[in-house]
Amino acid sequence: MITYRGEPEKSVCPYCADTVKKFSSCFIATAVYGDPSCPEVRELRRFRDEKLLPTPFGKAFVAFYYFLSPPIAGWLENKRKLSAILKSGLNIIVEHITSKGCGR
Repeated sequence: MITYRGEPEKSVCPYCADTVKKFSSCFIATAVYGDPSCPEVRELRRFRDEKLLPTPFGKAFVAFYYFLSPPIAGWLENKRKLSAILKSGLNIIVEHITSKGCGR
């Protein structure tokens, strides 16, 4: 089992290192990027943990996101064109939160 910040991320075969099962809390981002351990998803998680969750508004936003996102993520998994558009938007957000002074 591979973890990120103490949370299960994925389990891998000890012989061939192939991913057996992926775990994620960033539902839409994981569906769009296709990998819960890609740098963009990790940055979004970091932003969630460090900037959103410490505030009451952020906690409410995250709770609403976790309520709404699982069915959306499931629907997006087979929508390549729409996922590509959303990925472009998420890339802009990730760039903003990782730029100097915005997320760190």
